[in-house]
Amino acid sequence: MKNIKNYLFAALSFLIAASTTAQKQTPPPGGTPKNFKLPAKTIKKLPNGLQTTMVQFGNVPKVTINLIIKAGNAQEAQNQVWLADLMGKMMNQGTKTMDFKTLAKKVAGMGGEVNISVGPDETTISSSVLSEFAPDLIKVIADLVMNPAFPASELDRIKNDLKRNLSVEQSVPQNQAIAKFYKVIYKDQSYGSFFPTEEMLNSYTLEMVKDFYNKNLGAKRSVLYVAGKLIPLL
Repeated sequence: MKNIKNYLFAALSFLIAASTTAQKQTPPPGGTPKNFKLPAKTIKKLPNGLQTTMVQFGNVPKVTINLIIKAGNAQEAQNQVWLADLMGKMMNQGTKTMDFKTLAKKVAGMGGEVNISVGPDETTISSSVLSEFAPDLIKVIADLVMNPAFPASELDRIKNDLKRNLSVEQSVPQNQAIAKFYKVIYKDQSYGSFFPTEEMLNSYTLEMVKDFYNKNLGAKRSVLYVAGKLIPLL
């Protein structure tokens, strides 16, 4: 027992001494901050109104492409909440020339996948692929946004997915608070409608999806951003 106490005392003394020594040491000086310089942008506007922005950046042979369309939930009527979301999910089901599986396989062969997301003010179609496939990816995105198939066979499935998402999101207290807050701030404006009712989602038809698409998506509302190793594009 005495030996154990001696060992513990010695260990404690060592830790105290080490701690005192560490406190007296002067930390090494920080390094010199590196200059931060944004890469140059190449901005062009096409005759149809589409604006393009290209940024040469990095050494990894990858390119990230985002097509941002300035239309989203803000363009919905009071009885059309999440209609824009339904449109975005329907757009992602393929084009008139490629079904979903064909499109997904084609983009996977480029090293990426296409995602379509809808927000309050914009719809974004995005993907990252190997640089050599950037022109091919732009063609796929153009096909998606200009020639969506809107397959009727997928409508009910996607509406059911949205209803499940609605149930989950409404069960989160933070989302409930946000919905109440938006309603107080924006009242009857489109920003004030955070959640649809299940009856709304059930009422949406393929014709309503196509009508929303035709009224709100177009080249004049769109900006194409391409960033990464752009040598194949130059």
